[in-house]
Amino acid sequence: MLACLAYLLCVGAIQTMLAYYTFEGSIDRIGDDAGAVAIAGLSVNDPICYVFLIDRERPGTRVIKDGSIFTYNDDVNRAYFFTDLISGSRIREVNGGSFKGPTSIVRFNRGFESNSRFDLLTGSSDHFINVWGASMSEWGIGTPLKAIEGAYDKHKNSSIYLSHLSLTSISDINLVPVQRSSHHGGLDSAYLDDHPQRRYR
Repeated sequence: MLACLAYLLCVGAIQTMLAYYTFEGSIDRIGDDAGAVAIAGLSVNDPICYVFLIDRERPGTRVIKDGSIFTYNDDVNRAYFFTDLISGSRIREVNGGSFKGPTSIVRFNRGFESNSRFDLLTGSSDHFINVWGASMSEWGIGTPLKAIEGAYDKHKNSSIYLSHLSLTSISDINLVPVQRSSHHGGLDSAYLDDHPQRRYR
């Protein structure tokens, strides 16, 4: 715990507690057994742009289908935080996806950082987006990262595409209006109810 706190203090100059992070790049590789990529009409080299909310005041969580919520606790190697995809998802699950059991994940809102890695995970068991790269202590505009977006069909076949990305902006949440993604939940009403100062006019 002390190691995580010390690490966060060291990189505090380049971090804000609540901000939008924009990552842009293009698709490198595609695997499409479920057909989700073809449905979306995507090809290698198509542009990708993800906008994530990062909230360091809240813990990272995952929500289980039975309604229970798991909270990620900091440890000696990782500091966890809340994240959510605001826009940029390009595919979705096919025919409702596969994972409907009581232990399936209906929502990931998990980010973490360590001395060597930064990692964002949003989505669900049936459709997820994962962005990762080097520790934020090494970040600046143009920092390279990687991403994978995946989705399943009802037969547990998967569609994925891998992208290379760059950090293109960090924006104060109070200056940028929320725009929900058409393919992904974005900020939910419970989050905004808990944070009324983050509603926008």
